[in-house]
Amino acid sequence: MLRLRRLCQDDIDFREQCLRMRDFFVSCGYPLEVLDDACNRVSKISRTDALIPRPEQSSQRTKLIMTYHPHNLVALVVVVVVVVVVVVVVVVVVEVAVVVIVVVVAVVLVVVVLVVCRLDF
Repeated sequence: MLRLRRLCQDDIDFREQCLRMRDFFVSCGYPLEVLDDACNRVSKISRTDALIPRPEQSSQRTKLIMTYHPHNLVALVVVVVVVVVVVVVVVVVVEVAVVVIVVVVAVVLVVVVLVVCRLDF
């Protein structure tokens, strides 16, 4: 939406294009509330301010960039693989009582990922 703010010279054109872009993203499955919030936040920025380049921030963090999709299972698969590896290590190294705790934690992690990804189970 910020790019749209930079491209549109007047506010009327920006509002029309913002609604058009919002409708497109809604048809792709994005939540309407998130898109409306983005349009409202960008509407408060003037075009002059939007055209000012931001200073680059160097970050040493590893970024995980994923394509948005309401049924994206990548995060779930990653969590399940990590949990399985941890359970196998715990079974080999530690007693069975700890395995029960690890399995409970694994189930909680899977439920959290399902809720975050808004998946139906």
